[in-house]
Amino acid sequence: TVVEIIDTTKNRNEVAAITDHGTVGSWMNYYNYAKKTGLEKPLFGVEGYISKYRDEIIDLNKQIKDDKKSKSEEIIEKKKERKEYIKNKFHIIVIAKNTEGFYNIIDLMNDANINGFYQNPIISQNLLLKKKGLIVTSACLAGNVGRAIMNKDINAAKEYVELMKESFGEDFYLEVQANGMQEQKNVNKVILALAK
Repeated sequence: TVVEIIDTTKNRNEVAAITDHGTVGSWMNYYNYAKKTGLEKPLFGVEGYISKYRDEIIDLNKQIKDDKKSKSEEIIEKKKERKEYIKNKFHIIVIAKNTEGFYNIIDLMNDANINGFYQNPIISQNLLLKKKGLIVTSACLAGNVGRAIMNKDINAAKEYVELMKESFGEDFYLEVQANGMQEQKNVNKVILALAK
Protein backbone atom coordinates (compact mmCIF):
# COMPACT_ATOMS: atom_id res chain seq x y z
CA THR A 1 0.00 0.00 0.00
CA VAL A 2 0.97 3.64 -0.30
CA VAL A 3 1.31 3.89 3.50
CA GLU A 4 3.70 0.91 3.66
CA ILE A 5 5.81 2.26 0.78
CA ILE A 6 6.23 5.67 2.39
CA ASP A 7 6.81 4.32 5.91
CA THR A 8 9.45 1.87 4.65
CA THR A 9 11.09 4.59 2.56
CA LYS A 10 11.27 6.99 5.49
CA ASN A 11 12.50 4.37 7.96
CA ARG A 12 15.33 3.29 5.66
CA ASN A 13 16.15 6.80 4.45
CA GLU A 14 15.59 5.62 0.88
CA VAL A 15 13.73 6.97 -2.12
CA ALA A 16 10.71 5.32 -3.74
CA ALA A 17 8.44 6.19 -6.61
CA ILE A 18 4.83 5.23 -7.17
CA THR A 19 4.47 3.60 -10.61
CA ASP A 20 1.10 1.89 -11.00
CA HIS A 21 0.33 -0.03 -14.19
CA GLY A 22 -1.21 2.22 -16.81
CA THR A 23 -2.56 4.80 -14.37
CA VAL A 24 -1.61 7.74 -12.19
CA GLY A 25 -4.70 7.20 -10.02
CA SER A 26 -2.83 6.67 -6.74
CA TRP A 27 -0.77 9.85 -7.01
CA MET A 28 -3.04 11.93 -4.75
CA ASN A 29 -3.07 9.32 -1.96
CA TYR A 30 0.69 9.03 -2.26
CA TYR A 31 1.19 12.79 -2.20
CA ASN A 32 -1.22 13.40 0.70
CA TYR A 33 0.34 10.73 2.91
CA ALA A 34 3.87 11.79 1.97
CA LYS A 35 3.04 15.38 2.93
CA LYS A 36 1.42 14.24 6.20
CA THR A 37 4.50 12.23 7.21
CA GLY A 38 7.03 14.83 6.10
CA LEU A 39 8.52 12.87 3.19
CA GLU A 40 10.34 15.65 1.41
CA LYS A 41 10.40 14.42 -2.17
CA PRO A 42 7.83 11.84 -3.24
CA LEU A 43 8.54 10.62 -6.77
CA PHE A 44 5.70 10.21 -9.24
CA GLY A 45 5.70 7.85 -12.17
CA VAL A 46 3.85 5.22 -14.13
CA GLU A 47 4.50 1.75 -15.48
CA GLY A 48 3.06 2.43 -18.88
CA TYR A 49 2.35 0.42 -21.97
CA ILE A 50 4.26 1.76 -24.96
CA SER A 51 4.44 1.05 -28.67
CA LYS A 52 6.07 2.69 -31.64
CA TYR A 53 3.05 1.36 -33.59
CA ARG A 54 0.46 2.85 -31.25
CA ASP A 55 -1.26 4.92 -33.94
CA GLU A 56 -1.40 1.97 -36.36
CA ILE A 57 -2.99 -0.24 -33.66
CA ILE A 58 -5.65 2.38 -32.89
CA ASP A 59 -6.36 3.06 -36.58
CA LEU A 60 -6.78 -0.64 -37.37
CA ASN A 61 -8.97 -1.14 -34.31
CA LYS A 62 -11.24 1.70 -35.46
CA GLN A 63 -11.49 0.20 -38.96
CA ILE A 64 -12.35 -3.21 -37.51
CA LYS A 65 -14.98 -1.73 -35.16
CA ASP A 66 -16.56 0.32 -37.95
CA ASP A 67 -17.02 -2.85 -39.98
CA LYS A 68 -17.45 -5.35 -37.10
CA LYS A 69 -20.35 -7.22 -38.71
CA SER A 70 -18.34 -8.02 -41.78
CA LYS A 71 -16.55 -11.37 -42.10
CA SER A 72 -14.68 -10.22 -45.14
CA GLU A 73 -11.12 -11.22 -45.92
CA GLU A 74 -10.14 -7.58 -45.53
CA ILE A 75 -11.26 -7.48 -41.87
CA ILE A 76 -9.56 -10.82 -41.17
CA GLU A 77 -6.34 -9.38 -42.60
CA LYS A 78 -6.70 -6.21 -40.52
CA LYS A 79 -7.10 -8.30 -37.37
CA LYS A 80 -3.94 -10.25 -38.23
CA GLU A 81 -2.09 -6.99 -38.86
CA ARG A 82 -3.30 -5.54 -35.54
CA LYS A 83 -2.17 -8.70 -33.75
CA GLU A 84 1.34 -8.27 -35.20
CA TYR A 85 1.49 -4.64 -34.08
CA ILE A 86 0.29 -5.61 -30.58
CA LYS A 87 3.35 -7.87 -30.26
CA ASN A 88 5.32 -4.61 -30.15
CA LYS A 89 3.52 -3.25 -27.07
CA PHE A 90 5.84 -3.22 -24.05
CA HIS A 91 6.04 -2.04 -20.46
CA ILE A 92 8.11 1.00 -19.60
CA ILE A 93 8.73 2.90 -16.36
CA VAL A 94 8.57 6.69 -16.55
CA ILE A 95 9.30 8.80 -13.46
CA ALA A 96 9.03 12.59 -13.11
CA LYS A 97 12.44 14.13 -12.51
CA ASN A 98 11.00 17.59 -11.93
CA THR A 99 7.80 19.62 -12.38
CA GLU A 100 8.13 19.55 -16.19
CA GLY A 101 8.37 15.76 -16.06
CA PHE A 102 5.35 15.57 -13.73
CA TYR A 103 3.19 17.41 -16.24
CA ASN A 104 4.69 15.47 -19.14
CA ILE A 105 3.61 12.16 -17.56
CA ILE A 106 0.10 13.55 -17.13
CA ASP A 107 0.17 14.60 -20.79
CA LEU A 108 1.43 11.17 -21.91
CA MET A 109 -1.25 9.34 -19.91
CA ASN A 110 -4.03 11.68 -21.05
CA ASP A 111 -3.00 11.08 -24.65
CA ALA A 112 -2.72 7.32 -24.04
CA ASN A 113 -6.24 7.17 -22.58
CA ILE A 114 -7.90 9.52 -25.08
CA ASN A 115 -6.08 8.66 -28.31
CA GLY A 116 -4.33 5.37 -27.61
CA PHE A 117 -6.61 3.04 -25.70
CA TYR A 118 -6.68 -0.54 -26.95
CA GLN A 119 -6.78 -3.15 -24.15
CA ASN A 120 -4.68 -0.67 -22.11
CA PRO A 121 -3.80 3.01 -22.48
CA ILE A 122 -0.85 2.87 -24.89
CA ILE A 123 1.78 5.60 -24.82
CA SER A 124 3.10 6.64 -28.21
CA GLN A 125 6.85 5.99 -28.30
CA ASN A 126 7.24 8.92 -30.69
CA LEU A 127 5.53 11.25 -28.20
CA LEU A 128 7.58 9.94 -25.25
CA LEU A 129 10.86 10.58 -27.06
CA LYS A 130 9.94 14.29 -27.34
CA LYS A 131 9.32 14.74 -23.61
CA LYS A 132 11.77 16.23 -21.12
CA GLY A 133 12.15 16.08 -17.35
CA LEU A 134 11.76 12.31 -17.21
CA ILE A 135 13.67 9.34 -15.85
CA VAL A 136 12.96 6.24 -17.93
CA THR A 137 13.78 2.59 -17.22
CA SER A 138 13.64 -0.51 -19.39
CA ALA A 139 11.05 -2.06 -17.03
CA CYS A 140 10.45 -5.74 -16.26
CA LEU A 141 10.54 -8.87 -18.44
CA ALA A 142 7.58 -7.39 -20.35
CA GLY A 143 9.69 -4.39 -21.34
CA ASN A 144 11.21 -4.03 -24.79
CA VAL A 145 14.70 -5.01 -23.64
CA GLY A 146 13.55 -7.99 -21.57
CA ARG A 147 11.40 -9.38 -24.36
CA ALA A 148 14.10 -8.93 -26.98
CA ILE A 149 16.61 -10.77 -24.78
CA MET A 150 14.15 -13.61 -24.09
CA ASN A 151 13.61 -13.87 -27.87
CA LYS A 152 17.41 -14.03 -28.28
CA ASP A 153 17.36 -10.83 -30.35
CA ILE A 154 20.24 -9.02 -28.68
CA ASN A 155 20.55 -6.59 -31.61
CA ALA A 156 16.95 -5.40 -31.07
CA ALA A 157 17.66 -4.94 -27.34
CA LYS A 158 20.83 -2.99 -28.13
CA GLU A 159 19.08 -0.78 -30.71
CA TYR A 160 16.35 0.08 -28.22
CA VAL A 161 18.88 0.87 -25.49
CA GLU A 162 20.77 3.14 -27.89
CA LEU A 163 17.55 4.92 -28.92
CA MET A 164 16.55 5.56 -25.31
CA LYS A 165 20.08 6.57 -24.29
CA GLU A 166 20.17 9.02 -27.19
CA SER A 167 16.85 10.56 -26.09
CA PHE A 168 17.22 10.50 -22.30
CA GLY A 169 20.99 10.30 -21.75
CA GLU A 170 21.88 9.54 -18.14
CA ASP A 171 18.18 9.57 -17.24
CA PHE A 172 17.68 6.20 -18.96
CA TYR A 173 18.31 3.14 -16.78
CA LEU A 174 18.45 -0.55 -17.53
CA GLU A 175 16.35 -2.32 -14.92
CA VAL A 176 17.39 -5.53 -13.20
CA GLN A 177 15.17 -7.36 -10.74
CA ALA A 178 15.84 -9.98 -8.08
CA ASN A 179 12.55 -11.87 -8.24
CA GLY A 180 14.03 -15.40 -8.24
CA MET A 181 12.69 -16.29 -11.71
CA GLN A 182 15.18 -18.11 -13.92
CA GLU A 183 14.12 -16.06 -16.95
CA GLN A 184 14.86 -12.91 -14.98
CA LYS A 185 18.31 -14.17 -13.96
CA ASN A 186 19.12 -14.90 -17.63
CA VAL A 187 17.88 -11.48 -18.73
CA ASN A 188 19.76 -9.74 -15.90
CA LYS A 189 23.08 -11.20 -17.12
CA VAL A 190 22.56 -9.80 -20.62
CA ILE A 191 21.32 -6.45 -19.28
CA LEU A 192 24.46 -6.09 -17.15
CA ALA A 193 26.59 -6.82 -20.21
CA LEU A 194 24.59 -4.29 -22.27
CA ALA A 195 25.02 -1.69 -19.54
CA LYS A 196 28.82 -2.02 -19.77
